[in-house]
Amino acid sequence: MGLCSLNQPVQLLHNWPEAGSAMAGVSVVCQEDWLDALEEYYGKDETEEVGRGDRFSSARIPESEPAPERMADTELPPKRENSGAAEETDSAETASAAEETSPEPEPEAEAEVAAAPSNRWGIQLSKEEIDLLACIVWVESRGEPDDGQKAVVEVVFNRMAHGAFPGTLYEVVSQRAGGYLQFTSWNYVGSAAPTEKEYRNIQAVLNGQTAFTNNNTIYFSTSPQTRNITCVIGGHYFCE
Repeated sequence: MGLCSLNQPVQLLHNWPEAGSAMAGVSVVCQEDWLDALEEYYGKDETEEVGRGDRFSSARIPESEPAPERMADTELPPKRENSGAAEETDSAETASAAEETSPEPEPEAEAEVAAAPSNRWGIQLSKEEIDLLACIVWVESRGEPDDGQKAVVEVVFNRMAHGAFPGTLYEVVSQRAGGYLQFTSWNYVGSAAPTEKEYRNIQAVLNGQTAFTNNNTIYFSTSPQTRNITCVIGGHYFCE
């Protein structure tokens, strides 16, 4: 078929499939004229559905272009269920591991030792014993200078290390001889109020920082108890 005749549409209306085949080799311009003629005869809507619509719809979406992907086809990461429970489990396991690795605290010593045995007697005292000795020193020599208090402590230690006396602090300061207390201050321990001065002087003797008496000096008083006076400090005589 060469040029398109305007009479052909009317003749081909009753045999549309053959008409479509016949139109395969017709130029685009001729097809437009032919379709316009069909619109006048059949109506515009029906003609677009039969002919023009097929051609125009295929032109709008070329076959070579891929169809847009659907969002539903995209795979999403799996939802983590019970995340709160998992986190709590992880936290509990971490805390448990920390408790297992934490070193256990060492048990506290029953009696706190306040001084190293650096003194000449090798004596150590617990906190309770230092408190007791501070009361004795306060009652016996609270008005004396520091050196006088240190000498009193030395006499107590001399007795603890001497074979003629008991070996513990409590036994020495509470000892009775001939019905009399060796340290009358024992009767006033409950009302004593030692200060930092007494504790400081006791610690100095424990640390081996003093040497006012010798190991045989076992007496002190406001008057000489024997002829062998070792020293006089403040208002006290220290004797062997």
